[in-house]
Amino acid sequence: MLLGLVGLLWSRLCSLFGIALTGATAFVTRNPWQALVLAITAVCGVLVWRNDRLADERDAANRTIAQIKATQKVATDNQIHINQLPAIKSAAIASQSDDEAPAYFAAVSAAADTHRSIVRPATCPVSPASVPSADPAVEGVHGPAVVAGMVARPKAEDDLIVAAAARAAQMRADAQGWIADGIAVPDDGPQP
Repeated sequence: MLLGLVGLLWSRLCSLFGIALTGATAFVTRNPWQALVLAITAVCGVLVWRNDRLADERDAANRTIAQIKATQKVATDNQIHINQLPAIKSAAIASQSDDEAPAYFAAVSAAADTHRSIVRPATCPVSPASVPSADPAVEGVHGPAVVAGMVARPKAEDDLIVAAAARAAQMRADAQGWIADGIAVPDDGPQP
């Protein structure tokens, strides 16, 4: 029954299509110029509809591109700022170090001079053997040094050693301060 109904509908539809096709053919053969104008009007209507649709799509694409460019600009600006942070932190570290170093070195040098004035005369007396222009044969006259293993060195070398030790101590104190301030991170030793 259902199959018969579908078959009947199909045959009616085909006959309607045939009548429409026959009528259209008859219209075109009797009125060719009017049929051409109708066909051109239909094509123009489709093209105008399609152009409006394309314009909407083009506008949506342009808005999307503008949003992408704006987001890209923000991301670029953020990345530039992030890239500048290490330089800013390094400048803060250098400024802090430059500000604190002279006073620290002056205090260490004063402490070293005080230490030299107290310790050196008692443990390392000056002898002709410690003077570079002295005759090496004179050394045997005065005997061995007062403290075994003690080596006398010029004050300039001692100053270099004190300055290096002071700088190392200052760097350690600075590093601990920077770690506490969040400017630097602690080193966990050599990485593989």
